[in-house]
Amino acid sequence: MTSHGGSPGRLYGRRRSSLTALIWPLPESEILVPGEKVYYRERAHWTSLFPYLVETVSIIILLMVGLEGMPQGWGASAGVIVIGSVIVVFRFLQARDWNWTQGIFLACIALVAFAMTSGSSTGLAVLAGFAAMIRLVAHYLRWAFYEDRYITNRRVLETTGFFGSRISSMPLGRVTDISLTRSVFGEVFDFGTLRVESAGQDQALGTIPYLVEPEIFHETIVLLSTETHA
Repeated sequence: MTSHGGSPGRLYGRRRSSLTALIWPLPESEILVPGEKVYYRERAHWTSLFPYLVETVSIIILLMVGLEGMPQGWGASAGVIVIGSVIVVFRFLQARDWNWTQGIFLACIALVAFAMTSGSSTGLAVLAGFAAMIRLVAHYLRWAFYEDRYITNRRVLETTGFFGSRISSMPLGRVTDISLTRSVFGEVFDFGTLRVESAGQDQALGTIPYLVEPEIFHETIVLLSTETHA
């Protein structure tokens, strides 16, 4: 939903209680300051979910191959699919910044899974596939209900609030350079990536990928930042 010059939909008027803060979306009363006017509000483009879908499918393919072997009758295509899945899963594992607390948590899950399945490879594979599906659903829920991009008369913002909240923002007065790029897929599916340079060295919000209606976002931020600098 894009809003120009008016208040956006999906308003949440009351502050969340401590019991609901973990799962309830951030209300605008906790995002915006008095006098702030919203000109743009959208979630990320749906293609932002595609990498998680590919990772989930790749994990399930490797689990199935590990249990049942290579599928018969697929010929060379089976090898290509498996090699591609290995590369995707390897990059998925390599890209994660595992700290010691996450390592302990994953080790506990592995021990519980081993105990529940009595070491059965089939049971462990089913649990691993189930965990991958839960991860995909969690990312979908985060995308659908908890994440938004804003342009207001004062700031550019990104928000999320699923099991912990984060508000990243940049005042329009600090914006010095703006560049909008579209990849081949961005041209086909109509999304873009905005790079925002600020007057300071460190910024909470520098690159905004998977923008819905990127030209409107770009035009709005250019107009508002120009007015701010004028």
